[in-house]
Amino acid sequence: MHTFYKYSLDSFVMVVTRGINSVTLRKPKEKKEESSSAGIILLGGIVFLFALYYMTNSHIKEVQSQTWSAISAAVSIFVAVMTNNMVNNLLREKTEEEKATKEKCLSLALQLFITTFVMCLTLFLQRASSLRMTAYGVIGGHILGFAAIDTFGTVARMPAFSGSPWMTLIVVVIYIVAVQILVVPVKMTVSIFGKFCSGKNRNKEELDACEDQAKDTSTDFFCMGASFLLAMTFRGVIIGKVAGMEAEAKERTSKDVTFLLLVGIVFGVLSGVVRMLQHKAADKKSTAVAILDIVGTTASMTSAWCVLDAGNWHFLGRFKDEILGHVAVALAASVLFIFAMYTMAMLIKHVGPEVKETLKGEFTAVGLLLGLAWEHVFDAALEGVEPLFPEKQSRWLLCLFTLVLVLFVFPAWVVYILPKSKDFKGTAKDGLAPLTAFCDCGGDSEEESEDEEAGLE
Repeated sequence: MHTFYKYSLDSFVMVVTRGINSVTLRKPKEKKEESSSAGIILLGGIVFLFALYYMTNSHIKEVQSQTWSAISAAVSIFVAVMTNNMVNNLLREKTEEEKATKEKCLSLALQLFITTFVMCLTLFLQRASSLRMTAYGVIGGHILGFAAIDTFGTVARMPAFSGSPWMTLIVVVIYIVAVQILVVPVKMTVSIFGKFCSGKNRNKEELDACEDQAKDTSTDFFCMGASFLLAMTFRGVIIGKVAGMEAEAKERTSKDVTFLLLVGIVFGVLSGVVRMLQHKAADKKSTAVAILDIVGTTASMTSAWCVLDAGNWHFLGRFKDEILGHVAVALAASVLFIFAMYTMAMLIKHVGPEVKETLKGEFTAVGLLLGLAWEHVFDAALEGVEPLFPEKQSRWLLCLFTLVLVLFVFPAWVVYILPKSKDFKGTAKDGLAPLTAFCDCGGDSEEESEDEEAGLE
């Protein structure tokens, strides 16, 4: 009996010891590892923030201008994502599993058409201020691009196109044809509205500038949707089935990540080749140059989407918190951006300024990669905030929260960031105050004010 009790006591002690070890050693270790990752990411974010200060004040002009353009792209994409999400939340409720149906596709297509008309009208109404018109043109191009991604990404997941990942290329062809129906109104609406305007020279100059901005907006709109569908196609080919809207990290191997990264590099090189051909063209306003511009921009964006998705495959599975995973991807894109900026700046300095046009596609791809990477962070952060609101009012409170963010960020971007980027082709006199960033609250444009002052003199 004594031996029996001895072994029973030993077994009891062993069980208790294992239980204590599992509670006090293993679980805190997981929390410690997660906290360490969050700390590293936070410190990396601080380093990147100060790196931006160095780059925006760099003595190398190309680094300085490209950095401001990248910051402008990131903030403009943020505003576009917030606005697009706010509209989507107002129009429809979120469900856990959204299936691709014909009704949903028609609903998204109608939303895309209405949004296109609203953007056309907005550009026309804001033609008196070149800075404000550029701001709405850039934001509008992003919003329309994300709306096109939602629409045709849903079409690609319908049963008719789910048999093979190569079927997504058919959706790309459908997209090219269908979007022209929307792109043509964007390009023509200013001319149509212009017929109802007076024939003064100043108005004609405004209309010409508005037409140019409408063309840039339609190009950004078209290229963003087409590039996403191309990246979605190659993601599907690599995983062996039609890819989803987001690049999920589950069951993705290093081989998958490498292949997708190589696809991104190929499209980046293709973008550089197209930009070089575009630069060598004799007639800069010919149809061929316009087509090369669209192909080059699409290749740049496709490169950015592929590299970003490869980063998502690599990093997201390593973090339990989705936001931390996206921040890790964004910081990796930031490191790549810094390295690429200085590397390409050195090439331009030592090889000569003629190589600048060849590298224009790479500049665009890296800048877009940075903007899209932080866009995923913003989107994940917005989803993380939603559970904090009461369940019944969460939809409307989230829309209100998003609206406040847009009202806070948009004026700062328009007044302080956009004028320093390459997207704005105006001059310092076209500047605005934060209170007039959205519209001309006083009812008089800056040029009219200058005309009145000149008349009084």
